[in-house]
Amino acid sequence: MKSAEGLVSITIVNWNSSGYIEKCLDSIKKQLYPAIELIVVDNSSTDSSLEYIAKNFPQVKIVKNKENLGFSKSHNLGIHLAKGEFILPLNFDVFLEPDFVGEMVKMMKNDSSIGIVSGKLYRQTNGNKTKILDSTGITMRHCFMHPRGQSEEDRGQYDNSEGALVFGACGAAPLYRKAMLEDIRSGREFFDEDFVNYVEDVDLSWRACLRNWKCVYNPSAVAYHERGATRKDNTPMKKDYLIFGLRNRYCCIIKNLPARYLKKNFGKIFLKETSFLLMPI
Repeated sequence: MKSAEGLVSITIVNWNSSGYIEKCLDSIKKQLYPAIELIVVDNSSTDSSLEYIAKNFPQVKIVKNKENLGFSKSHNLGIHLAKGEFILPLNFDVFLEPDFVGEMVKMMKNDSSIGIVSGKLYRQTNGNKTKILDSTGITMRHCFMHPRGQSEEDRGQYDNSEGALVFGACGAAPLYRKAMLEDIRSGREFFDEDFVNYVEDVDLSWRACLRNWKCVYNPSAVAYHERGATRKDNTPMKKDYLIFGLRNRYCCIIKNLPARYLKKNFGKIFLKETSFLLMPI
């Protein structure tokens, strides 16, 4: 399918999102950027969120899954339906400032080798905006992935780095060039579906890096993230987050790390991993 030039396709995976989806969709509706299509993939929600979307946003394309297929597979379904030159997978617990999409696209248009853009995500807590950073892009050091700036108070320490290269973008609200996704996909998978949930954004960023696509940061693209909304009051999901997040992290390393790098830097990686695994949960 040929992509429509300039169009941004926003894909949202919905699962029992009442209390969040209303504000998320309202923030999309208020975007100043004019060319947006919205695709919602519903993972068999049992609350009223899907009915709300269908009633209040009839223009939205909706895919109804009979079961919860997880983050990766559901977003892949949405991306295959997308007509846009750019793809923005968006968590339903992310709320965009009105110029977010426009600022993200601006960076893409600066350089055709840019495949991923990260904006500035702030932490939102119980519906209240904060000046605590959630992510200013993903960094990588000795195979340890980290959302840059996470939990730091924003004092403008990243504001002078517009266009700066970062390893990747947080999967809560990245902007991807569709041509990049087509370049790195495996079969019909853009996100690796074996990951199901967690670390799939790091894996995708790593594969893009290996194919020489750039990821850059734009501090003028601002959004707020109520991190962990789906698992906030769900103990089993919190446990899965730790177990599968760790498993997927090692799968990501094994899958993408060149053997020569592992051999050369094994000592540094071992020390970093040891300190990480000894941290109290």
